[in-house]
Amino acid sequence: MKQKILSLVLAVCLAVSFGLNVYQFLNCDSETSVTKTFVWIGKNYVREGGVVRINATFDWSGSNLTIVMLINDDDFSGGDYVGLVFDKDKDENLFDEVAHLLTSNNKIPPYDWTNKLEEWGGIYSVPVLLPPKPSPYHNCTFTDDGYTFNIEISKTEINFTRPMLTHLCFFDADAYNSASREIPLQEAREKAVVWVVFEV
Repeated sequence: MKQKILSLVLAVCLAVSFGLNVYQFLNCDSETSVTKTFVWIGKNYVREGGVVRINATFDWSGSNLTIVMLINDDDFSGGDYVGLVFDKDKDENLFDEVAHLLTSNNKIPPYDWTNKLEEWGGIYSVPVLLPPKPSPYHNCTFTDDGYTFNIEISKTEINFTRPMLTHLCFFDADAYNSASREIPLQEAREKAVVWVVFEV
């Protein structure tokens, strides 16, 4: 009799364990991050040799969208920035969204609402007579390998749901200064920025 009871208890335990494992398997969101690599060839103003590489990992497992971005820039400038524009209202028009402009010296413009996506791929920030403020969104470091931007933006703030149409750009201020001595300013802007639109 004891053996039958023990067998029954073991069978129930196995069934419960199996059921819990199936429940976890069916209900876990196994895809909570994605890594994307973008390569531009021919951007000689941005990087000698013309190959610019951005490796970006997006992780949405927590309450924030966490982004780690590696950019192989070969020189530091406080005017360099990463721009991010999210399609918060899901209308596929990124030009009417407020952009995030995140500088390499860990600052942002004093007013977020002044940042807009431009047709040339970069971010335009309306000039104001106030200095940039410390960024609550990112921390940037520079080494011989280039920039590392560690970014955290509240998913609520950007109305994050997948798929999320996103514009990402990197603007190289030194490249702009160099190009503007040789070519018209609008063309120099285009030579100094790398950008892509994709879905997270």
